[in-house]
Amino acid sequence: MKQELMDLLIENSLKVSDHEEFLLASGKRSRYYIDCKATLLHPKGLSLVGRVMWDFVKEKAPDLVGGMTLGADPITMSTVIAAENDGVEVFPLIVRKEAKSHGTQKWVEGTFKEGMKIVVFDDVFTTGGSTLKAIEKLQEAGVEVIEAIAMIDREEGSEENFAKKGIKHRALFKISELLDAADSKK
Repeated sequence: MKQELMDLLIENSLKVSDHEEFLLASGKRSRYYIDCKATLLHPKGLSLVGRVMWDFVKEKAPDLVGGMTLGADPITMSTVIAAENDGVEVFPLIVRKEAKSHGTQKWVEGTFKEGMKIVVFDDVFTTGGSTLKAIEKLQEAGVEVIEAIAMIDREEGSEENFAKKGIKHRALFKISELLDAADSKK
């Protein structure tokens, strides 16, 4: 399944150019761009990522999974469904990009109690900034972060930034793996 997911990511999500034409959220330019949503919003991709991610995290026995909206949302929901299909109840959480402006003014949406354990998801780690912001809001809400997991690590500083904060982290794939696999398919 993991290889099938990699193939879908290469086919649907990886864009490679000869020059640095892609502007990243970090403000940097790059010769490649990975748009995970093109795979996550594909029926086969969504199903695969849920099953692969659940296999990747189930030994951690999280009570919760989730992360910053929008990147983590499809990963979160498909993983919860895969866990449920495996007979395990795991609750989804969504971290807003900014606090709700009315009502409870919450940052974190979902059913949880203080002290529950979460695996935090993101589609892509570049510097890890948005994931670290999500982790901060989850910790403020009283949730214990087990680790952070992304589909892709762009290998551009996230490792050091997570280490500075003492956050364990992993990725299903490193961008170098995807680029090498894409080159070998040419």
